[in-house]
Amino acid sequence: QRAVLREKGAEAAKLKAAESQNAVAAMQQMILEGRQSMQRRLEEERERMAQKMREEAAALARRVQAEKQRMQEELADAREKQRKKEQEQLAVQSELLEVMNTMKASIMGAG
Repeated sequence: QRAVLREKGAEAAKLKAAESQNAVAAMQQMILEGRQSMQRRLEEERERMAQKMREEAAALARRVQAEKQRMQEELADAREKQRKKEQEQLAVQSELLEVMNTMKASIMGAG
């Protein structure tokens, strides 16, 4: 009877050990799955951040391009105004020279 009890005790101990091993394996599996899940979430977050940064960089590039275009247009306008101003000055100088020549001629003619 003792041998039977000992055998049953040994079987119970084996069963307990197997259950314990299964519990440890299940916990290890849960830890692994948790890590993998965390890793996936980190990757997704990293990708979201990278995408956001790409979009912000593209928006900034568009703003810079628009500002550059605006400045080029302003420069072209300023050059055009300067050109017109110089043309007007030349026209005034030419007119003034003509008036002076006419006066000179009339003075010479009167003299």
